Amino acid sequence: MVDKVKILVITYNNKVGRIVVMDEKGTDKNTIKNRYNRICMEMERSGLFMRKDDGDGYTYNIKANEDISWEMYSHNKDYIAVYYQLYKPNDMDVDSNDIAMAIKMLAQNYSREELEKMSEKQRMDITMDYVSSIWAEKVTKREVYVRINNNREEYRIQIFYDNLWNMNPVY
Repeated sequence: MVDKVKILVITYNNKVGRIVVMDEKGTDKNTIKNRYNRICMEMERSGLFMRKDDGDGYTYNIKANEDISWEMYSHNKDYIAVYYQLYKPNDMDVDSNDIAMAIKMLAQNYSREELEKMSEKQRMDITMDYVSSIWAEKVTKREVYVRINNNREEYRIQIFYDNLWNMNPVY
Protein backbone atom coordinates (compact mmCIF):
# COMPACT_ATOMS: atom_id res chain seq x y z
CA MET A 1 0.00 0.00 0.00
CA VAL A 2 1.29 3.43 -0.92
CA ASP A 3 0.24 6.30 1.31
CA LYS A 4 -0.64 9.48 -0.50
CA VAL A 5 0.91 12.67 0.82
CA LYS A 6 0.55 16.39 0.41
CA ILE A 7 3.66 18.47 -0.19
CA LEU A 8 3.85 22.14 0.74
CA VAL A 9 6.75 24.38 -0.20
CA ILE A 10 7.20 27.49 1.92
CA THR A 11 9.43 30.25 0.60
CA TYR A 12 11.00 33.33 2.12
CA ASN A 13 12.22 36.01 -0.27
CA ASN A 14 11.86 33.55 -3.18
CA LYS A 15 14.03 30.91 -1.47
CA VAL A 16 12.77 27.60 -0.13
CA GLY A 17 12.81 27.70 3.65
CA ARG A 18 10.60 24.71 4.47
CA ILE A 19 9.16 21.70 2.74
CA VAL A 20 6.31 19.93 4.51
CA VAL A 21 5.30 16.38 3.64
CA MET A 22 2.13 15.14 5.32
CA ASP A 23 -0.28 12.27 5.03
CA GLU A 24 -3.27 13.08 2.88
CA LYS A 25 -5.56 10.86 4.94
CA GLY A 26 -5.58 10.17 8.63
CA THR A 27 -5.29 6.76 10.22
CA ASP A 28 -5.74 5.10 13.61
CA LYS A 29 -3.37 5.54 16.56
CA ASN A 30 -1.76 2.09 16.33
CA THR A 31 -1.00 2.36 12.63
CA ILE A 32 0.44 5.86 13.02
CA LYS A 33 2.58 4.78 15.99
CA ASN A 34 4.11 1.97 13.89
CA ARG A 35 4.68 4.28 10.92
CA TYR A 36 6.29 6.93 13.14
CA ASN A 37 8.68 4.38 14.65
CA ARG A 38 9.50 2.98 11.19
CA ILE A 39 10.21 6.45 9.74
CA CYS A 40 12.48 7.36 12.66
CA MET A 41 14.32 4.05 12.37
CA GLU A 42 14.79 4.47 8.61
CA MET A 43 16.10 8.00 9.04
CA GLU A 44 18.68 6.85 11.57
CA ARG A 45 19.76 3.84 9.51
CA SER A 46 20.16 5.88 6.32
CA GLY A 47 23.20 7.76 7.61
CA LEU A 48 21.71 10.96 6.17
CA PHE A 49 20.31 12.21 9.47
CA MET A 50 21.76 12.82 12.91
CA ARG A 51 19.55 12.95 16.00
CA LYS A 52 19.16 16.20 17.85
CA ASP A 53 19.99 15.90 21.55
CA ASP A 54 17.59 13.56 23.37
CA GLY A 55 17.66 15.84 26.39
CA ASP A 56 15.19 18.17 24.70
CA GLY A 57 12.21 15.85 25.22
CA TYR A 58 11.99 14.50 21.69
CA THR A 59 10.51 11.06 21.02
CA TYR A 60 12.45 8.78 18.68
CA ASN A 61 10.62 5.56 19.53
CA ILE A 62 7.12 5.06 20.88
CA LYS A 63 6.71 2.01 23.12
CA ALA A 64 4.23 -0.63 21.96
CA ASN A 65 2.05 -0.25 25.06
CA GLU A 66 1.97 3.57 24.99
CA ASP A 67 -1.48 5.06 24.38
CA ILE A 68 -0.66 8.08 22.24
CA SER A 69 -4.26 9.27 22.25
CA TRP A 70 -4.30 9.45 26.05
CA GLU A 71 -0.89 11.10 26.18
CA MET A 72 -1.79 13.71 23.56
CA TYR A 73 -5.17 14.61 25.08
CA SER A 74 -4.47 14.26 28.80
CA HIS A 75 -0.86 15.41 28.99
CA ASN A 76 -0.59 17.55 25.83
CA LYS A 77 2.30 15.36 24.75
CA ASP A 78 3.80 16.07 21.35
CA TYR A 79 5.38 13.23 19.43
CA ILE A 80 8.24 14.91 17.64
CA ALA A 81 11.61 13.58 16.53
CA VAL A 82 14.17 16.14 15.39
CA TYR A 83 17.13 15.39 13.17
CA TYR A 84 19.85 17.29 11.39
CA GLN A 85 20.11 16.46 7.71
CA LEU A 86 23.66 15.68 6.60
CA TYR A 87 24.98 16.59 3.16
CA LYS A 88 25.89 13.02 2.30
CA PRO A 89 25.67 9.69 4.16
CA ASN A 90 27.51 9.73 7.49
CA ASP A 91 28.94 13.16 6.67
CA MET A 92 30.84 13.86 9.85
CA ASP A 93 33.87 15.14 7.95
CA VAL A 94 35.03 18.69 7.51
CA ASP A 95 36.30 20.01 4.22
CA SER A 96 39.14 22.33 3.25
CA ASN A 97 36.76 25.32 3.24
CA ASP A 98 35.92 24.64 6.90
CA ILE A 99 39.60 24.52 7.81
CA ALA A 100 40.38 27.69 5.84
CA MET A 101 37.54 29.49 7.62
CA ALA A 102 38.81 28.28 11.00
CA ILE A 103 42.33 29.54 10.26
CA LYS A 104 40.86 32.88 9.23
CA MET A 105 38.90 33.04 12.50
CA LEU A 106 42.06 32.23 14.44
CA ALA A 107 43.92 35.09 12.74
CA GLN A 108 41.03 37.49 13.41
CA ASN A 109 40.78 36.63 17.11
CA TYR A 110 44.44 36.41 18.08
CA SER A 111 47.35 38.71 17.37
CA ARG A 112 50.50 37.38 15.80
CA GLU A 113 52.29 37.75 19.15
CA GLU A 114 49.59 35.78 20.97
CA LEU A 115 49.77 33.00 18.39
CA GLU A 116 53.57 32.84 18.62
CA LYS A 117 53.38 32.44 22.40
CA MET A 118 51.00 29.48 22.08
CA SER A 119 52.22 25.94 21.68
CA GLU A 120 51.42 24.09 18.48
CA LYS A 121 48.92 21.99 20.45
CA GLN A 122 47.13 25.11 21.76
CA ARG A 123 46.83 26.56 18.24
CA MET A 124 45.58 23.22 16.92
CA ASP A 125 43.03 22.87 19.74
CA ILE A 126 41.65 26.37 19.12
CA THR A 127 41.54 25.76 15.36
CA MET A 128 39.69 22.47 15.87
CA ASP A 129 37.18 24.24 18.15
CA TYR A 130 36.53 26.69 15.32
CA VAL A 131 36.21 23.85 12.79
CA SER A 132 33.71 22.09 15.07
CA SER A 133 31.61 25.22 15.46
CA ILE A 134 31.64 25.83 11.68
CA TRP A 135 30.56 22.24 11.02
CA ALA A 136 27.84 22.42 13.68
CA GLU A 137 26.56 25.69 12.22
CA LYS A 138 26.21 24.11 8.78
CA VAL A 139 24.50 20.96 10.04
CA THR A 140 22.08 22.68 12.42
CA LYS A 141 20.76 24.86 9.61
CA ARG A 142 19.12 21.79 8.04
CA GLU A 143 16.61 20.47 10.58
CA VAL A 144 14.04 17.77 9.93
CA TYR A 145 11.06 17.28 12.23
CA VAL A 146 8.93 14.14 12.21
CA ARG A 147 5.66 14.76 14.01
CA ILE A 148 2.37 13.05 14.74
CA ASN A 149 -0.60 15.31 14.14
CA ASN A 150 -3.95 14.43 15.70
CA ASN A 151 -7.22 15.82 14.47
CA ARG A 152 -10.34 14.18 15.93
CA GLU A 153 -8.78 10.74 16.34
CA GLU A 154 -7.33 10.84 12.83
CA TYR A 155 -3.56 10.72 13.04
CA ARG A 156 -1.15 11.91 10.37
CA ILE A 157 2.60 11.99 10.00
CA GLN A 158 4.04 15.40 9.18
CA ILE A 159 7.66 15.81 8.15
CA PHE A 160 9.15 19.31 8.06
CA TYR A 161 12.40 19.84 6.16
CA ASP A 162 13.75 23.21 7.26
CA ASN A 163 16.53 25.08 5.50
CA LEU A 164 17.28 27.71 8.13
CA TRP A 165 19.73 29.42 5.78
CA ASN A 166 16.70 30.62 3.82
CA MET A 167 14.21 31.15 6.63
CA ASN A 168 12.90 34.56 7.46
CA PRO A 169 14.78 35.68 10.60
CA VAL A 170 11.55 37.16 11.98
CA TYR A 171 9.02 34.43 12.84
